[in-house]
Amino acid sequence: MKKRAPWWFIVINVAVALPLMTLAGAAREVLSASPQSLDLGWLFPVYAVALAALSVASYPQRRTVAWILWALMVLAAIMLLIVSNYGH
Repeated sequence: MKKRAPWWFIVINVAVALPLMTLAGAAREVLSASPQSLDLGWLFPVYAVALAALSVASYPQRRTVAWILWALMVLAAIMLLIVSNYGH
């Protein structure tokens, strides 16, 4: 039987990743402030979903790595909100 991540860890990742999907506008705003602006703001939701999926996938073998990935996802969202609200 293959090990799986516990249900509560999956719920935590989904609960954090879903609101991050709405931050594409903030990411687009922050990235457009630079002179060499590329429209890469749409990548932030992809980043959030990818980190949540990798975190859940790595939980059975490497719990520490899973929590580190989860923390990186949360810290990136906090950084994006701070820069988009106070960086201008």
